[in-house]
Amino acid sequence: MKRYNSKVKAIVAGIGSYNDLGLIRSCGEIGVLSIYLIEGKSLIVPIYKSKYVESYCFMDFSVDEMREKIERLTSDKEIQYIVFPASDSAVLVFDLLVDLLPKNVYVSHAHGNMRNIMDKSMMAKMALESGLDVPKTIVYELNSNNFVEIKLKFPIIIKPVCSIDGEKSDITIILTSSDLQNRLGELKNKGYDKILIQEYIHTSSSHEVGITGVSYPNGEIEIYGYIDKIRNKNKINNYGIYYPNKEFKCINSLKSYIRLTGYEGIFDTDFIVDKDKWYFIECNFRNGAYGYCTTKAGFNMPGRFMKCIVSGMKDIGHSVDLRTVTFMEERTDVLNALDHSITWWKWLRDVCTVDTFLWWNRKDPRPLLRIPYSIRKFF
Repeated sequence: MKRYNSKVKAIVAGIGSYNDLGLIRSCGEIGVLSIYLIEGKSLIVPIYKSKYVESYCFMDFSVDEMREKIERLTSDKEIQYIVFPASDSAVLVFDLLVDLLPKNVYVSHAHGNMRNIMDKSMMAKMALESGLDVPKTIVYELNSNNFVEIKLKFPIIIKPVCSIDGEKSDITIILTSSDLQNRLGELKNKGYDKILIQEYIHTSSSHEVGITGVSYPNGEIEIYGYIDKIRNKNKINNYGIYYPNKEFKCINSLKSYIRLTGYEGIFDTDFIVDKDKWYFIECNFRNGAYGYCTTKAGFNMPGRFMKCIVSGMKDIGHSVDLRTVTFMEERTDVLNALDHSITWWKWLRDVCTVDTFLWWNRKDPRPLLRIPYSIRKFF
């Protein structure tokens, strides 16, 4: 039977995604159990059945309720608790609480400045200041009475200025000026005051990549490679490859950007690579959805972050033994075969050869095996 560290516990706060599950498994695999806080009232996939979850609860992610919950959960002062916010709402709540939490609780944060650095227009500005290439970006005020000509070359992409204030489904690619006017009117009717409009870089040679890493309190940053996003369906990265130990020319500028934000914790950035240029798109100040694949590659970001916090930063600099890893978010990747984006033969071959799934895990099978029991409550 595996022995768990009784002096350290993780607190994972999320919305029931495979991001949550990856964090829980990454911590569990180094001997740290998780307390799982879930925003809402139910889950389709019962992640709380993971063998690495010590306890769980459903709750509202309000500042007052979260503060009260954390104070009750962390009353044992002999235990060090490390909080991993796994959703944008959790990221913001814990950043507001950073100076109000018990001394034995450490949380990823931006010193109370999270809402500002989550603003995508601010991201673009800070990225440019750090030397990163950024697509041309403007913030459009929807309350203006007259339509202002957007001086960007089509196609363009529009998205909420801050992810916490909008919906992922409102991210739209626009091809013409008339389509843009119609869409801006729809977004205004939905209650948006302003919207981010950005040049959409999409050519036959462009592709999406993700760069994820850890920013420590002393300013050190670990980045070991990048994720090639091979398949995307429903705006979800379904299948890809993590390439460790790769050099890319934007790495120093990216580290400068992360330091400029003042953020401490795991981060995940999106880039478009086109014609040898790496265009910064956005940063998620939390573990990325595919973060578990880096754990399987040998870069356990939650584990390394916990060890460094508990040891007083003494573990930074220890080498990691990394390997290339393929990963699949299998619950949505099958849609690529269903709509014939790829052949069933190709998809089945990938299923048989993939290194790690983001939901299924033979050493921790209960979350998926318990799905039928969870679904019953909806009928």
